[in-house]
Amino acid sequence: EVTRAPADAPAGAQLLMGGLVRKEEVIARKSSIPVFGRYTNDRELEQHYTLLDRVLGTGASGDVRLAVGKADGRKYAVKSFRKSGMSQAYRLMLKNEAELYLQLDHPHIAQLSMVFETDEVLHLVMEFMEGGELYSRLSNKGRYTEEAAADAAYQ
Repeated sequence: EVTRAPADAPAGAQLLMGGLVRKEEVIARKSSIPVFGRYTNDRELEQHYTLLDRVLGTGASGDVRLAVGKADGRKYAVKSFRKSGMSQAYRLMLKNEAELYLQLDHPHIAQLSMVFETDEVLHLVMEFMEGGELYSRLSNKGRYTEEAAADAAYQ
C-alpha cells in the first residue's frame, strides 16, 4: 500500500505517483519547470500516445517502448513500471528518479513530458532522443578528456 503525505508535510501538498513525488517540493527546487499538467491518474496513456512494438530497453520492472504522440506526431520513449510487488526500496528509487526528471532542463537529457499512473502501472513519457545511451557511447569511446567529460556531465 502506498503511503500519503506525512503529518508534518506542507499544507496542501499534492502528491504524484501515489505518494511518491511532492509537486510543491519539485516546484520549490526548480520553479522554471512546469510540473502541473504533466501528471495524471484520470486518463489513459493510450488516449494521447500510440505505443509501438519497438522496445528501446528492458528493465526489471518493465520495458521502455517507443511511442508516437497523437496530437503532435513526435516520438517519445515510454518507461513503464509495474506497481504490484514493488518493494519500499524500489519505490524510493523510483521517487528519486521521477523527482530528478521533473527538475531537469538540459538539451542533452531527455525531458519528462508526462506521467500517467493507474492502479497497476506507472508510465513516464519522455522525450525520445536519437543516438543511443550515454553508457554505450562511453564504453565505445574508452576515454574522454576531462574537458569533454565535464561538458557532458554539466547540469
